[in-house]
Amino acid sequence: MWETKSVKTKSLEILPVNKVFNDEQQNEFLVKCPHCKNIRGIDKEGSLRNLGGEQYQDNLCDGWYELSPNAKIVNTIEEL
Repeated sequence: MWETKSVKTKSLEILPVNKVFNDEQQNEFLVKCPHCKNIRGIDKEGSLRNLGGEQYQDNLCDGWYELSPNAKIVNTIEEL
């Protein structure tokens, strides 16, 4: 598993996420928060293409990120 840090970000910037891992067991996409670097889950609401441009707020660090419309699926969590 991965280590989770809970440090609040001071950044108000919405940062892009360009890589996702398809976690088929949990039926979600995993991303690395660009603010705190924690692995976060996004519920699958159809395909990755449907989620491009969506914005999310990390409930640990309060940072905002946007799933890039050009995000690529990686083969392992370590590649995030």
